[in-house]
Amino acid sequence: MNFSWVGVPISSANVDFLLFLQKYREDAENNGTTGRVKADDDPWAIQQMESTTVPWKTLTTSQKFKRVALGIGKLLAVLTLLYFFVCSLDCLSSAFRLVGGRGVGDIFKESRFLQNPIAGNPL
Repeated sequence: MNFSWVGVPISSANVDFLLFLQKYREDAENNGTTGRVKADDDPWAIQQMESTTVPWKTLTTSQKFKRVALGIGKLLAVLTLLYFFVCSLDCLSSAFRLVGGRGVGDIFKESRFLQNPIAGNPL
């Protein structure tokens, strides 16, 4: 491809964009238009999302049951994860209370491992 109109060395990452620009330029020259790009050719155009789910009315009874059971299962999974998260926060708060207690300072002072500043650094 000849991209002499660009005037700079071209990396392989920019080739697609330059091809788009070249097509845009050629279309503008050949058609005598103002250089507007068609919606089908624009790589930055936002495409409409289409729903791929099957409507409720067309489902069979077993498919409806599966869809409802899956929804209930997802809800229970989220509630279970939320419960475990709250329980872990309770454990964490108990651990900080234990570490922050009065007798813990004495335990750390008497520990021979913590006399080494390198070993005591993570605490």
